[in-house]
Order: sequence, then C-alpha cells, then structure tokens
Amino acid sequence: MLITLIVLIPILVGLSILWYKGPYPPWMSFIGLLLGLIPIGYGSLHTGDISLTILPLFGSEWQFHEYTLIAAFFFTIVGATISLFITKYLNKAQIFSFCLALSSALGITMAKGYLSLFLFWEMLTLSTALIIFLDNHPDKKVGKLFLITHLLGGLALLFGIMLHYNSTGSLALIPPVTGQIWFLLGIGLKVGFVPLHFWIPATYAAINPVATVALSIFTTKAGILVLAKLFAGLDILIVMGTIMIYYGILLSLRSQQLRGILSYQHISQLGFMVVSIGAGGALGVNGAFLHMTNHMVYKSLLFMATAILLIQTNNDTPGTQKARPNLLLGLALVGTLAIVGMPPFNGFVSKAVIKYAVPNSTLQVLLTIAAIGTTLSLARFLYYGFWAKESKVTPGRMIVTPSATLSMLLLAGMTIVLGATPTFLDWLTPYSFESIYSLSSIWQALLPIGIGILLFLIFHPRFQPITNQGAPGFFGRYIHHGERFISKGITGIHQYEKYTSQLNKAQYVLLVCLMLFLLTWLVFNLDSPL
Repeated sequence: MLITLIVLIPILVGLSILWYKGPYPPWMSFIGLLLGLIPIGYGSLHTGDISLTILPLFGSEWQFHEYTLIAAFFFTIVGATISLFITKYLNKAQIFSFCLALSSALGITMAKGYLSLFLFWEMLTLSTALIIFLDNHPDKKVGKLFLITHLLGGLALLFGIMLHYNSTGSLALIPPVTGQIWFLLGIGLKVGFVPLHFWIPATYAAINPVATVALSIFTTKAGILVLAKLFAGLDILIVMGTIMIYYGILLSLRSQQLRGILSYQHISQLGFMVVSIGAGGALGVNGAFLHMTNHMVYKSLLFMATAILLIQTNNDTPGTQKARPNLLLGLALVGTLAIVGMPPFNGFVSKAVIKYAVPNSTLQVLLTIAAIGTTLSLARFLYYGFWAKESKVTPGRMIVTPSATLSMLLLAGMTIVLGATPTFLDWLTPYSFESIYSLSSIWQALLPIGIGILLFLIFHPRFQPITNQGAPGFFGRYIHHGERFISKGITGIHQYEKYTSQLNKAQYVLLVCLMLFLLTWLVFNLDSPL
C-alpha cells in the first residue's frame, strides 16, 4: 500500500486537474504532490523490501531502500515546486502529463525488477512526449524526434533485459551479467552520452519555454538513477562523463541561444554525475545522487527565469534583451552561483564530494579546469541574457503570477539551505558523509570560479554572440587566426547535431528494424519471455 500511494498520488493530482472546472489553483497541485512525502518519509523509517501485489505479474517488484530515498524525496518536492510555476501557463492536459511523468519517475525509483522498471521507463517516455505534443503551439517535428529517439532507447534497454533474463532466468534488478552494451545504449540515450545527446539541445531549446521547465526534471535524472544502480564503479563511465563535461562546456560557449547554453550545460552537469558513478564507492554514489538532486533544483530555477525572460522579450538571443527586473536578475544569479559551485550554494557540496570521489589527481585537475569553463559559460549566460541592455525588443504578454514567483523563490532558497547545511542530506544519501566545508575545499572551489570570472571580464567581447549569419560563438572568431583544426571540429559537431536534430526516414527504418530484430530474437531464443 505504501508504494502504491507514492506512485498514485501524482496521478490522482493530475486527474483532479483534468476534472476541475475553471482555472486550477496552483496551491492545490503543490499541496497535493507534497502529500507524497508522507509515504516516502514513512518508508524511510523502515528497512528492507516492501512487496506490492496488484496482479501476479507485479508481485514483489518494488523496494524501498537507501538508493531510492533521496531520488524519491527530490522528485516529489521539486516536482511540486515546479507545479506552482507551470499550472498557470500550460494547459490542463500538459499538467496531467507532467504529473504522469512524476509518477513514472517515482516508479522507476522504486522498481525492484526489470519488468516494472521497463514499464515505467516507457511510461516516462510517453508522458514527457505528451508535454510537447499537447502544447498549444507544438513543434510536431521536435515531438516526433523526442518520441522516436526515446522509443529506440527503450527497445535497446528491452533487448538488454531479455539477454540478461536468458542468461540468469531472473528479472531481479541486479547489474546485468550479459548484454551490458544494450543497457548502456538505452540508459545512455536518456542520460545524454555523447553522441547520443542530440535530443537534449534539439528539444530543450526549441519547445515552449515553460514546457522546457516541465520536461527537464525527470528524463535525464531517471537515467542517472538507473545507471547508478546498475553500473556504479564502471571505469569507462569516467571517460564518457569527462567527454560530456567538456563537450557541454565547449558547445555552450558557442551557442547562440539562452536555452542552448542551458541545454549544453545540462549535458556537462550530467557528465559530472556520470564521472561520479564511474568512480564508484560510497563517495562516488553519494556524489552522483547529491549532484542529481542539486541539479534538479538550480537548473529548474534557471529554466524558469529564462522562460519568463524569453516570453516577456520574445527573443532568445543573448545580448539582445532589455533591462530585466532586479528580482529576475537576482534569481538567475542564485542559479548561476549554484551551478558553478560557489559556496555556500548546493552545487558546491555535490561537486566537492565528486572531486573527493574521483580516483586520481589528474581527473581532479580536469574537473577543476572544467569549473573554469562552466564559469565562463554561465557568466556569458547571465551577462548577455539578464544584464546587457543593448537593443530594444517588443515585450510579450506573460504576466508573472505570485505562484510562479513563489516557486522560483522556493528553489532559490533550497540552493542556499542545501548548500549551507549539507549534513541535512545525510539521512537521505545512500551512505553517510561528513561535512565537506574546510578552507581547502572552499579555496579549491573559489579559485577556478575566480579565474573564470577574470577571463570573462578580460575577454567578454569575444564571447558576445554574433546575431548575423557569420561564424557564431567564441571559437568562430578564431577561424582566421590559424586554429583551423578547432574550427573544423566545431563545424563538424554542428553538422552532426543539425542532422540528428531533424526527423528523417533513417530513424523510422531503424526503429522498425530494431523492433523486428528484437521480436525475432525473442521467438527463437527465449523459452519464455517472462
């Protein structure tokens, strides 16, 4: 009954929104979703597995343990806070889809077996795709790209599950003994492994800005959660995570859009989590979960502030906005300080734990250098997005409601509270950890941030976006200064992302072929598919 409540509460809130006549009060969805914290808190007081039997198919497919507590808690509290923001701006069907996505993420969190994991995995794909398709001004191509891409990832995951089942005869959620490459493909697509990341900038930077807020919290975080459960300590993840970190930084410095900067930084921050999972051990797992939950908080805040900015100015090009209200600028500043890892904000805590978790000093140096790049990228985002006053644009008609303001203030407060009192999270994390505040850790965080700010102050004209048809971004300005190799590499990346962001026949063919291959394999190789 306990697990049933955790998964069903968001669905019931979503149904109440559909049935409610007239505009739905945001505080009702906020309180309704927060009720999910009651069974989660009760479950945290009990150890061991909790079985749920609705049908024989689902018997003993669920569990509540330390790996699920922190994810369930923050999926619920951040989801409830986001509902305060989106309820007035999205239609009821989209809000219901958001609640369904929250339920799916919680189902993935609580899954004990591969069957229930896969069912909620695909439920998450469908519910998040509906947020795009149900928009009043939907981009059908973006929605189809998102849906087909994630269906392909789901099929890869299913094929891995079947290979694992054929070898073990069990669907218990344990690290796979065979078919690991299929698991990594399916999970890696949701997490944003390079080059499977293309759907993130193609989706987050193209749809309704408010829909981006609703979409960004669940999909990649569910992938991180499953990756930590199945592949903690896998060395190759350190390499992939490092690639993701630097790839996201480089492309965010090149991006012409505010949401493009945030989308590529999304990939970069996911890279920190992947590195931490690859490092393994108590600190590695803790670091991944801490950064996952902290990222939910500050990235939601940044996407909210950006959504308001874009709708009010009707412009998504950095450096072309009017002067912003002080409150919006302040909230964006809080999110920026959190993502760069400035103490006492929450990003500092999780990034410090990750640095302690990585296995060698070389990787620690790479993470420190990455902090400089992150600071450069977010300084560009903050300055040209929320500070520069270089042109006049026609304001939109978005009215910032009190509930939306409260939502952003709550998230801003969370970044400070979770950063200033990290031991508060000790009861939520899988393993215990001591406070990471020390003169050494603070200095290690402040040094790269200071260098990044100094570099931006010196070279900020070179980071200014080019709004004409010329070569965009920081690296494009050096094409004629001998750095042809870098410029060609950036151009090649741009062409790859341009191609993969467009829906094409190859994706349909690949989807059909993978389905036929999977079905054929099941028929001829499995005595029983379940």
